[in-house]
Amino acid sequence: MEVDSLLITENHSPIKMGKLRQIESKFSFGINVFYNLFRLFPLIFSDFWKTIALTVITIAAAVGNEIINYKTGVIPGKFYVALIERNEKEFWKIFWICSGCYIGLCLVMSIMNFFSWLLYIQQRKNLVETLHCLYFNRNTYYKLNAIDDQGIDNPDQRITQDVDKFTKLFATNIIPTVLLSPFIITYYSIKVWQTAGGWGVGLIVAYFLIGVIINRLLIGPLTPWAARVEKAEGDFRYKHVSVRTNAEESAFAQASGFEHVFSDLSFAVLLRRLWIFVCWKFPSQFFQSFFDYYGGCMSYILQLFPLFCFSYV
Repeated sequence: MEVDSLLITENHSPIKMGKLRQIESKFSFGINVFYNLFRLFPLIFSDFWKTIALTVITIAAAVGNEIINYKTGVIPGKFYVALIERNEKEFWKIFWICSGCYIGLCLVMSIMNFFSWLLYIQQRKNLVETLHCLYFNRNTYYKLNAIDDQGIDNPDQRITQDVDKFTKLFATNIIPTVLLSPFIITYYSIKVWQTAGGWGVGLIVAYFLIGVIINRLLIGPLTPWAARVEKAEGDFRYKHVSVRTNAEESAFAQASGFEHVFSDLSFAVLLRRLWIFVCWKFPSQFFQSFFDYYGGCMSYILQLFPLFCFSYV
């Protein structure tokens, strides 16, 4: 068989002996992401009460972290006032309050991180055990690995690495952020309304919508390339696993040149996809960082309306 006929393309996966490979799936970021996420919930929360208890504790610690973090943010200004007024008694009072707040903040952050990692472990346990039941039921593992993958490439990678990445991100980042966001947005919207009025709230909403639209446009092409990179990583790993497993047979058949060529081909596909993925990631990271850090300037721009625009009315 000629080498050119076995080249790995961007539209098809490499053909493996004794296995029918399907056309590579198309991935995108849209409503299907949330639909599939909700489909995973019964698997993630299969051990329901234990997972819910860890989720509630993680959220409670995250709420405490936000409250204490806000309180500690206003303390440094009180230090300056006490120093300017040379009020030693007030200074030491603020010092002990500040020390207690920061100790409490560190404790709450540690508790939040600890229980979020416990939640990750529990969710990974739930998901992997459920997938194992499906994988080993009725020889499904044999059908996916030896006959027809049905669009599921590298199932071993999906169960080991992808489940690990998903549950870690979901438990330690997504759950605390998503569940707290409505309350944080409501609280600071009220604060902005009190200081800058409706114009300030409208400006913040417009700023947020612009950021969402730009990031959505940039994440669109980034999502499929991230999936292609993960698939290429799995194919490259699978190739080396097959070389290791069949090392004796390959040596007797003097197939080292064949294995070398196809290992290089698999790695070349991975490098190409990584390069394109990194190029798409650059503008996405720039705008994400811009909208995160430029918000510091927005807090001053909000004061423009009550101080300069409305003061002459």
